[in-house]
Amino acid sequence: MLGYCNGLLALYNGEKEISLLNPLTRKSKMLPVTEIESPPYLVLFIVYGLGHDPIFNDYKLVRMVQLYVKDDDDSFDYEVKVYILRTNSWRRIKNFPFCLMYRRAYGVLANNALHWVVSKKSEFDTQSFVGAFDLGTEEYRVVDLPDCWFFVDTHLAYIHH
Repeated sequence: MLGYCNGLLALYNGEKEISLLNPLTRKSKMLPVTEIESPPYLVLFIVYGLGHDPIFNDYKLVRMVQLYVKDDDDSFDYEVKVYILRTNSWRRIKNFPFCLMYRRAYGVLANNALHWVVSKKSEFDTQSFVGAFDLGTEEYRVVDLPDCWFFVDTHLAYIHH
């Protein structure tokens, strides 16, 4: 499972095929295949997030591919694409400005945005925070947290003082 929203599931079959499934109606839709466009690269991991865009009243599936780019700096980069249900198409958007901390975590939907635990653009930065992708505006942002929050695996925890 790549994500869920309002009872809609995004599923992956392990062979490049992704489908959206409504278990209540038993209807499903195969998504068109979209290739990774950023050579030369080495794909490190791929994460997804499914959510509802309240501005256009449509569902979007976000795919973020972290790439290792072999160049003078041996850097990391991202290729981000958004699938839009209404148009049944993928399109590339601007790159993710953070570094994902957990490679198996799908985006968590809250307040019309998908959220991931991230760090600065370096994999070696140990300070984690929450990065978000707004489904309506398609902009990235940082979610400010109080000092008493910390991360446990892929979940947020809160300590009462």
